[in-house]
Amino acid sequence: MIATMKKVFLVTLDHRKQETLSQLKELGVMHLEEFHGYSGHLEELQKQKARVTRGISILPPERPEEESAAPSGEKLKEEALEISKRLEQLSDQRHSHNEAIERLNREIERVSPLGDFDPGDLDFLREKGIDLRLFMLTKDDRARFPDDLTQFVVRSGKSLTHVAALVPEGRDMSDFIEFEPPKKSIAEMEREREERRESVAKIDGEIDSLNGYTALLEKADALLGEEIEFENVRAGMDREDSLAYLAGWVPEK
Repeated sequence: MIATMKKVFLVTLDHRKQETLSQLKELGVMHLEEFHGYSGHLEELQKQKARVTRGISILPPERPEEESAAPSGEKLKEEALEISKRLEQLSDQRHSHNEAIERLNREIERVSPLGDFDPGDLDFLREKGIDLRLFMLTKDDRARFPDDLTQFVVRSGKSLTHVAALVPEGRDMSDFIEFEPPKKSIAEMEREREERRESVAKIDGEIDSLNGYTALLEKADALLGEEIEFENVRAGMDREDSLAYLAGWVPEK
C-alpha cells in the first residue's frame, strides 16, 4: 500500500544547514524536492565521482573472486581516487599505443609494395644534389611521363606503376602523383609496432591486477553520489536573512 504523503516546509538557521540536513538524512523520512544548487565543493565532488566512475569502466567486466577490503569515509575516497587516477593514466597510455599501432599498420601496408628500404638514403642523395623521387602512375600517366628523365620501374601493378626518377632542380612535376616516402624503413616500423604491442600487454596486465579494487571503487562511487545529493541540496537551499528553508514530502502519519 502506498503511504499518503504530505508536503512540508522546513526552516532552519542558515548556519545550521549542514547539521539539519545530516539529521534529516539519518531520519530518512523526508523526500526532498529536486534542488539545483552550486558550490565549489559540489563541483569538486562531481569531478571526483566522474573520475571514479571512469575508473570502474576501465576495469575488466569480470569480478575477481577475492577483493581488497574497503576502508570507509575520507580514506575510502582517497584510495578510490588514487586507483582511478592510475587507471586513467593506464587507459590513456594504452589508447596512445593502440593509435600508434594502427598508424604503423597503415604505413607498413602503404609502403610494403616497394619493399624494405632506408628512407635516409633518399635524404643522403638529395644532400648530394641528386633528387630521386617516387611516382605512382596510371597507364595514361605512364604514357606521358617525360622520357628525358633518368628513371626505372620499382613496381608494376595492374592499375599503378611505381617509378623512381631523377628530377632536375626546378622541374615541374605537379601533373603526376608523387609517392611520399616513409619516415622509417619497414623493419624499423615493425620493431616499433612490436614494442608498442608489448607495452599494451604490460598495461593490460597492470589493469587486471587492479581489478581487485572493483568493490572499493563502487563503494566510493555510491558514497560520492550521496555526498553530491547532500551538497546539491545544501547549496540550493533558499535563504532569508539568517534563515534557510527547503521543501519536501513526508508520510502523512
